[in-house]
Amino acid sequence: MLEVASKATLEILTNRDLIAIDQDPLGKPARVLSHVGKQWILVKDLAGGDKAVLFFNEDMGPVTQRVSLRSLGIGGRGSYVVKDLWSHKRSQVHDRLTAFVEGHGTAIYRVSRPRDIPSLKQSHVAATNSVTDTYVEPGKSTTITGNLVNDGTRSINHVALTLSVPPAGRWSRSRARGRACPAAQARARPGS
Repeated sequence: MLEVASKATLEILTNRDLIAIDQDPLGKPARVLSHVGKQWILVKDLAGGDKAVLFFNEDMGPVTQRVSLRSLGIGGRGSYVVKDLWSHKRSQVHDRLTAFVEGHGTAIYRVSRPRDIPSLKQSHVAATNSVTDTYVEPGKSTTITGNLVNDGTRSINHVALTLSVPPAGRWSRSRARGRACPAAQARARPGS
């Protein structure tokens, strides 16, 4: 019934990167690397030494999952190229791969040996957030917490947290760890 499939469903079914993982010539199945509670990490060996890594969250709420490159059978010295197979963006990682996974969601990456790292300047970043209350009455406040993990080899400068509020809503100054934190002063170091 593809004629009634949503645009999002068609994008999944026609995702060339996912099809390439499925039809990889090495032909090995994915294996469970980790299963703790409702969190799964699967890895699939691919032709040419690449790895496909799937993070799956069976739980209702968002989680942060991570895996060391060494546990994937790669790692050691140097950086690796990571391609997010949903967004198709490439970045670099050094020792680990971190993913923020929504409730009942997945994150899937292709990890490759370095081929053109000098031209790849984007570090892999996983950003998480949580909101104490999803509904806030007029005159009341809530807490929003953000966490950023930089798995790359380069520092990230000018980190900013952007909030979207309905047009009728208002919000006041941002705070980080109890103090005002202008975005221009924020910095995420590698491995932090």
